[in-house]
Amino acid sequence: MELNNLGKKELVKLIKDAENKIVALDNKQFDDAYLEIAAIAKKVGLTIQELEEHGINRKLNKVKAKAAIKYQNKDNLEETWTGRGKQPGWVKRELEAGKNLEDFLIA
Repeated sequence: MELNNLGKKELVKLIKDAENKIVALDNKQFDDAYLEIAAIAKKVGLTIQELEEHGINRKLNKVKAKAAIKYQNKDNLEETWTGRGKQPGWVKRELEAGKNLEDFLIA
């Protein structure tokens, strides 16, 4: 097709036809994906809605495991530290007083 030989109306129609074709291709891509997902859901006995809810809840309900306590102040058993992040004040004070971090390891 030689664009130089087309008039304004023909070019406008060509653009509109191309835009409609792009929309149709996009819709087909979504339709194909939807049907594939629906088939997988049906195969495992679920609905697409159930899968979607699970996906949303999975992100919201992730449980982060707490790090185990690795260090404890022998003088105040409530003062503990996992060894991660900034050193708590009690650790800094004890280290400045000449003690070693190993002195507070929980056996």
